[in-house]
Amino acid sequence: MEITELSGQIQVKIHQYSNKFQLGLSKPETKFIRQMLFGILKSGSVQLSRIGRGLSEPITLKKTTERLGHHLGKAKLWEQISALTLQAQRYYLRRCRYVICDISDIRKTYARKMEGMCGIRDGSAHELGHGYWLCHVLGVDEGGNLIVPAYSELYSMDKETLSENDQILRAFGAVGPYVPKDAIHVMDRGGDRWRLLSALLSEDKHFIIRQRGDRHIYYRGQKLLVRDLGEQIRLRYRFDVYRRRRSRLVRVSYRAGAVPVRLRVGGKRLYLVLVVEPGKGSCWFLSHLDVGSCEAAAREVFEGYGHRWKIEELIRQTKMDYDLESICLQRYGALKTMNALFWAAVSFLYTRLESLSTDLLLHPLLSIVKKNRLRELCGFIYYKLALGVKLILARSRLYRELICPRQTDQLAFDFGDP
Repeated sequence: MEITELSGQIQVKIHQYSNKFQLGLSKPETKFIRQMLFGILKSGSVQLSRIGRGLSEPITLKKTTERLGHHLGKAKLWEQISALTLQAQRYYLRRCRYVICDISDIRKTYARKMEGMCGIRDGSAHELGHGYWLCHVLGVDEGGNLIVPAYSELYSMDKETLSENDQILRAFGAVGPYVPKDAIHVMDRGGDRWRLLSALLSEDKHFIIRQRGDRHIYYRGQKLLVRDLGEQIRLRYRFDVYRRRRSRLVRVSYRAGAVPVRLRVGGKRLYLVLVVEPGKGSCWFLSHLDVGSCEAAAREVFEGYGHRWKIEELIRQTKMDYDLESICLQRYGALKTMNALFWAAVSFLYTRLESLSTDLLLHPLLSIVKKNRLRELCGFIYYKLALGVKLILARSRLYRELICPRQTDQLAFDFGDP
């Protein structure tokens, strides 16, 4: 397939995707969203000047960035964009088995005039700094093949009135109507909080949350610490996974065990699952699942929590490929809107290019894949896909508005025509 044909098909998909953002927005706002999606994917950046330069408009770059900046500063626009992203991705979200939430950060080491900067903990450097918090929610299907970036919110503790717990619950609440009712919410040790556990249980939500070990739970009427009860759990089950190491698959075995527990006397039945990798440490997981045995609970926890790495990889990929931490806008509302637009662009990249991914990755002029081997098209391919889209769009300008009417006459037969 020629590069120009690939570029045209990608732009058609961008227009089809951006047309789903028309509800409740004016025509200039819809055009702005389309331009931002195209500019982010083409430039591989969240800096407004690079996005404006990628649009290649027949006016000065200053006028382009002023127009884009005007829309970014509109109050509450980020909420509309986040809601419309969920609405646009509802077909994919209802196929998701797991809803994974993670708290990330954007560190601004040298910024001084950006509104709302607060204290954060840099997870990469393991030190304190200044910047903004990010609350991400990702949808994953049962096999781990479908990854849907569903929701993301940039926030500052100095500007928001909600606590971090409320931010997480608001994110789950926003995604909830679009995923199956029996979807399983997955969180790391940061989710081991009474406020989150009680809220999820009160709404009868299924969850898998890794434990710190210092929580008291009830087992057979006895109050115990998680770490103390974990020492008593027998490792009855074995699960094997295959990991790729140096171009070959290596089998890794885990031992697991589970017991029924309760958070309080007379509370709902939960499962405490212990997973141990030989030669390494152990992990405890508290889960609320619709299963009938300890073995089924252990297997569900092992498979469900195993997909949590996907959100870590997604965060790493967005920071590397799009230089997310270089975001530079002075107004707090503009920062929130830019993050919502960026998440909409990432969601497009992860879900809408499946039919073109093989042609993109194997195109001889792009040289993304050096060896035409099947394994190059497996696994986490989104680093390569983001690079391919950037190279393809680098040679084109944004098309004018495309009208893609629905076919309403599929069953209309013109028997009367000669």
